[in-house]
Order: sequence, then structure tokens, then C-alpha cells
Amino acid sequence: MIQLNNDKITLEEKGLALKLQIDKKFAKKFKSEEELGNFYSNCSWTITREQIIDINRSSCKTDALFNFYEDMLQKHAPSTHFLLFGVNKIEQGEWDKSQCRWAPYGFQRVGVLAVNGRAVFDKSQIYYEMYAISEDWKDSPELKEFIEKYPNSVDSNGNLTDPFYLGYLDILSEDLHLIEDKKELADNWFPREIFSSQEESITKLLDKKSKLKSYKKSTKKKKAFKKAFKGGFEQ
Repeated sequence: MIQLNNDKITLEEKGLALKLQIDKKFAKKFKSEEELGNFYSNCSWTITREQIIDINRSSCKTDALFNFYEDMLQKHAPSTHFLLFGVNKIEQGEWDKSQCRWAPYGFQRVGVLAVNGRAVFDKSQIYYEMYAISEDWKDSPELKEFIEKYPNSVDSNGNLTDPFYLGYLDILSEDLHLIEDKKELADNWFPREIFSSQEESITKLLDKKSKLKSYKKSTKKKKAFKKAFKGGFEQ
């Protein structure tokens, strides 16, 4: 049970805790999805390649944990759409568990799914309308050049790639207005395994910071500490 008077609990976490207490139907759904290993998200956006490149650039100018190499985003065709689903939102001054600090700036963490088409929302369900490829295009001389330029969107045979997960992205709060008109407020659940590798990275990071914090409070001599941790921390 979340202690709502805990100053390290974010507004978003408090909101979810209250919703679980008040809305019994939602609480039942939340529990069943959690038991299936699915991850809850209460908002999503569908944006263009140009939009994700712009907001990613801003993120890269900070010490945010999650953003992308721009050249990787450029390898998606201009027609690609990106589905962003909210993971957690941290306001400026709130406790950021992943960085173990009071947030110096606000951000929205999202999971990013690349789609060669458009995401369609219907009654809190997400569907994909994939682009169709004509056989004439597959036989065109431009195909090879297209494959070389946009390898994240088309395979060596000229077939469009299926929707796939890119990873987390931390969007600065000041940039959210740029995609506000693309926002959908709806309860959605996503398979947790798509987050697994990054969640493991966060867990290792928190564990490492916890060990470093414990060391700073330790009365051990520096020499003894070095001997105890001769192998170093796992990266």
C-alpha cells in the first residue's frame, strides 16, 4: 500500500493509488493484467519521425537516462509512425527513483514502438494499419537505395518490418506541448517482456547507486573497501 504522505511518491503514483481504491472495476482489471505480466499505461501518442527526432534532441541535451542515437532514428523511413506509451511521469522537484535524486527537470518516460503504418485506437484497444507494398515497387531500381537508407523500415527483400519496440525515451516536460494534440487518454496494457532488458538495466543502476551510497556512509577504510570490491561493479 502506497503511503500518500510520503514525499517521495509522485503525483502520478498518488493518482493511480487513489484510482485503485475508488474504481473497483479498474482495480480488478489492473490486478488481472498484472498477474498476466502486463504493464499499465494511461496515455499514449502517435507521432511522426520528424517529431520524435525533435523531442529526442532535447532529451539528449540533458543527463536523462533514456534517449536514442539520432542516426538510428534517421534509419526509419519518413513515413514511419511512432507509438509512445506512458511509463511514468516525474515533475520537477519530485523524487526520481531511477536516478535516486530530486528531479532537476520534469519529464515523461515513454516506451517507443515503431510502426510502418498508423496506430489506431478503438475502445482502449490498439490496432495497426500497415502500409501496403506494391509488387511494382519491389521491382523498381529505387528499392536498393531505399533499403540502404532506411534499414529499420524495410528488409533486404523489400518487405516492410513489423512493429517493433525501440526502448524508453525521456521526454522533457517542456516539450510535451509539441505533441499534445497527438495524445490519447485511455487505459492500456502492454506485455512487460518488451521492457525486460531496460528494466534490468535500471535495477542494476539502482543497485550500483545504493552500494555507492552505502560506501559513503561506511566507516571502512578506503583500502579495505578496494580489497572487498576488487572485481568492481557490474556494468
